[in-house]
Amino acid sequence: MAPPLPNNRDPSKQPLVTDLSHSSAPNVVPEASPPTGRSYCPCFTTIFLVLSVLISGLSHFTFYLSNNCSKAEEVVQKICEPQLVRVKLFTETTIPDFSMSPIAVDIASKCEDIQDCLSPVKCPRLRALSPLPDRCPIFVFFNIRFLECRQKLLESSESECVRAFFKPGPLQCHLLNEHVDCVLKYIDDLCYDDVVDYAFRKQIDKCPWSSLKAAGSQIDSGMALGVCGWIGAFLCCVFCSGMVCFIIFGGTIFVGFLALFTAVHECTGADLKNAELCIPITAELGNATLNFEPKFDNTQELERLIKLCGDATRCIKNVNCLSPRLDFIKTERNHCDVYTFIKEEFGTCAAKLKQKAQEKNVDCLKFLFQEKKCDKWLDNQACIDKEIQAECGVEILKRFGTISKEFRKGACKVIPGARR
Repeated sequence: MAPPLPNNRDPSKQPLVTDLSHSSAPNVVPEASPPTGRSYCPCFTTIFLVLSVLISGLSHFTFYLSNNCSKAEEVVQKICEPQLVRVKLFTETTIPDFSMSPIAVDIASKCEDIQDCLSPVKCPRLRALSPLPDRCPIFVFFNIRFLECRQKLLESSESECVRAFFKPGPLQCHLLNEHVDCVLKYIDDLCYDDVVDYAFRKQIDKCPWSSLKAAGSQIDSGMALGVCGWIGAFLCCVFCSGMVCFIIFGGTIFVGFLALFTAVHECTGADLKNAELCIPITAELGNATLNFEPKFDNTQELERLIKLCGDATRCIKNVNCLSPRLDFIKTERNHCDVYTFIKEEFGTCAAKLKQKAQEKNVDCLKFLFQEKKCDKWLDNQACIDKEIQAECGVEILKRFGTISKEFRKGACKVIPGARR
């Protein structure tokens, strides 16, 4: 028998033979499947958070730099603050008129003075604490900067619209808008100044009651915005989920509330007419209280102002929308409360105090019944309170304390250190 041939072949190069009969399961290679969708949400969230941190840090750093005010600016702001409070009161209680009345000219001059006073203050934080009253540009423009052009209009034009525009007394905004195009035509012809033309239109657009005129369209647009917002929120919630839906839905609720709040505050229809009828009454009351400082004694002028307060209060009751009511409450109501208290509740007490002031020569009581009291009110306040408690009782003293705060707020500038 011949010997077997030697196996000279390399085992590593031998073909691999698998005995399928002894394997428990076939070695099946799985088919390749397409890659699953990759989620980018964590990546976007991380980028968003990083950017938010960077923007927040930059904002805080910028805020710190812009609000780092100097001591000199703080001193100037404190010096100007009492004057600013008085000017703000004047502008809020006086409807601008374009006839150059003494009151309007005086307010325009005061507005320029307070602007000059605050001009050294550049720090945004202090400027935000002491903003120039909103109506100051209107008074300054029509009583100072528009003076030359106004004179040309009155001398060279016999137009009814020009005469109506500059007639004495406060004008209602719908009358201004009725004549503004006609007046602008004469400004173009006589003043030859595009800047004046632009400034004129800009100031008329700031008419204090112009928001009433456009109230109807604001309510309609607010309702349309609310409906569209709810539809958009519903669709987004169908296609989105989680935080996205929460943000969109919450934003829609906020916008809808804002539109509703604006609609409630504005006037339309009969309310608009009633509000405009009250303008001359509240304007007369505001002008009358500008330079009137009550002596806590019943006088003829006080009687006239109380009558005006009654007329204004009865008129404003017919206005159901909030804007004119809020304006009246913020301005004239404080004055009216002071006048009514002096005449009705404080009358008997005032008679006792006046008698004691004359018989016993009490300086603080003499001060209470003099015309000018604001500057030295703090020096006499404790003595006045003591005398009122002794002569009139604790209840009248409490009521006097409340009214004296309204008096200082309405008729006086801010008195440093006065009890609030």
